[in-house]
Amino acid sequence: MKQNHELDQKIKSMLSKIEQQRLGLINDFETYSKIMAPYDRGWIKITSTNKYFILASGVLAFYVIRHPVRVFMGSRRILQAWSFMRLIRSFF
Repeated sequence: MKQNHELDQKIKSMLSKIEQQRLGLINDFETYSKIMAPYDRGWIKITSTNKYFILASGVLAFYVIRHPVRVFMGSRRILQAWSFMRLIRSFF
């Protein structure tokens, strides 16, 4: 009889501990959801613009095929501007 009572007490204490852990998880999840909401919205925007990136890459590939010299010269100018900016930063 005493063992059954001790076992019941142990079960009750374990159940109350589990309930506290569940409540803690619910609170932590709500906090996490509030913190991560802006990032989730940003990720949704990025994934929804995926079709535009695919279209733009196709147009860019077509342009590279039609005008390879312009693309080469443009990339050289970009690299020159970048190295010039690095040079300016090294002085200041």
